Amino acid sequence: MKIRKVDAFAIKIAPEQPRDPNQNAERVESYGDYFIAADAWTSIYSRAHETCLVRLETDTGLVGWGEAQAPVGARATKALVEDLCRPVVLGRDPFDVEFLWYRLYSAMRERGHIT
Repeated sequence: MKIRKVDAFAIKIAPEQPRDPNQNAERVESYGDYFIAADAWTSIYSRAHETCLVRLETDTGLVGWGEAQAPVGARATKALVEDLCRPVVLGRDPFDVEFLWYRLYSAMRERGHIT
């Protein structure tokens, strides 16, 4: 059995009750759909619920779903899955988890260094 298809889906859902960043901060910096409660946190947050879902399909028709956690910037995570992860896992055994983890981790482990 081999992985024959990988699809990624960036999901962004507006919450039933809008998030109120002012409840924890006096100063909020707004960036479109995102915000930083500047005096309470330093991280950026989405006003919506965001994630990236990943669908794998094997040559035998077996389908598996997973989540590539993306609480912000789900479209960027989708692009990483499609551009970097998909080529690495296509044609591989989906049950060889240790090898797949190692291959995916190793493919990017040297990034971020000073050039």
